[in-house]
Amino acid sequence: MNPKVFISYSWKDDEYKERVRKLAERLLSDGVEVILDQWDMRPGYDMDYFMEHGIADSSSVLILCEKSYAEKAKERVGGVGKETIIISPEAYHMRDQQKFIPVIMELPRELPTYLGPVMAVNLTEANEEEGYRDLLCAVYGIGRFEKPTPGPTPEWIIDRLGTKQKTENVRQNGRYEDKGDRLGVKQQAENTQAKGKSSGESVPVKADKHSDDILERSDISGYSDQKPALGHTPEWVKDEIENNQYSVGDSIVFGSYPYTADGRKKELEWEVLAVEKDRALVITRDLIDCVKYNETFGDVTWKTCSLQKWMNETFFEKAFRKEEQSRIIEVTNTNPDNKRYGTRGGGRTKDMVFALSIDEANKYFKDNRARRAPVTPYAEAKGSYINSNYKSRGCGTGWWWLRSPGINSFKATFVNSDGDVYERGIYVNYPSVSVRPALWLHL
Repeated sequence: MNPKVFISYSWKDDEYKERVRKLAERLLSDGVEVILDQWDMRPGYDMDYFMEHGIADSSSVLILCEKSYAEKAKERVGGVGKETIIISPEAYHMRDQQKFIPVIMELPRELPTYLGPVMAVNLTEANEEEGYRDLLCAVYGIGRFEKPTPGPTPEWIIDRLGTKQKTENVRQNGRYEDKGDRLGVKQQAENTQAKGKSSGESVPVKADKHSDDILERSDISGYSDQKPALGHTPEWVKDEIENNQYSVGDSIVFGSYPYTADGRKKELEWEVLAVEKDRALVITRDLIDCVKYNETFGDVTWKTCSLQKWMNETFFEKAFRKEEQSRIIEVTNTNPDNKRYGTRGGGRTKDMVFALSIDEANKYFKDNRARRAPVTPYAEAKGSYINSNYKSRGCGTGWWWLRSPGINSFKATFVNSDGDVYERGIYVNYPSVSVRPALWLHL
């Protein structure tokens, strides 16, 4: 898949804007998908949405650094200031810093404070071609020069290591050489006995204080004790195995919900995330609807947001018949704080249906690919964002809410269209994020 970059820069003047556009065009010609406001923004577009969405969905963010950019980043002014608010927490806390690539556009070198220790690409006029090559390698995630493979170990090193190993063997074995020598003593005794029998003579075997031990423990594995026989599986274990008819990763069809753009219903397919005796944690395979975390912008937690009520009332009543509702287990959810930013998760909640937390999204899915989920036609018609660059079961993927808070209590976390857990979060009244309900089900 081609890399995708978001270009963050200062609108210094028309000449500089043209230079930035030419850089973007060159990247495009080299197979890099570019998000640039000069192409992708239109009158009436939400600038905050464009920035949040562009940065979150890109494999790399190119930060074009010069004096005016550094000043605006410091003062949090204009578009650069907003992008700095989005980028800087990620840059400070991400272990893999390769997403944010500072690019020196002019000398003297001036970078935003949060990029101070980060290695930058030099794209000034004096170094433009070399710098562009470095930049392209960084975007594609490869080194500028290929690391040579290790050659053979020199013979004199091997000789030295061999001598050292022999010394270690003697030191470890003590009075016996090794198991091979012990077997040799036994064989010598057997040969002597056989020779005596063939000549008709009685030939005693010479014994010493270690001979009994050597002969009795002549097996190279140590002792001659037999391995116990394999027993039977306990009945209660058999019962447990028989009851657990589902395994992690299996599908369960349960309930129904609008699927087509015009709202016609289809049976809901659920993925099994965990199995515990007679119950299973399941989550919808698809992103089934487009619902805000909270209807209005404000300071909320999972306990106080409108999505928690929607899942436990509106969705619960709409998706399940009475007999199906009786199989859903009410659970008490702890709502952990956001560990990265320290934002409070709020009080415990009793939920029939819920969104996963950050910890659960990382625990129950092995990687980003496993977290990707397709957007149903119904959810897309309701306004869900869909990214055709990433696929799940042959369809474009979208964003889906988690119940954990983001960088502050005005934002909630979500899983990105590429499957990444976006811990910084997005505004709670953001209109284009999908829902992917989860619940515990009696089997």
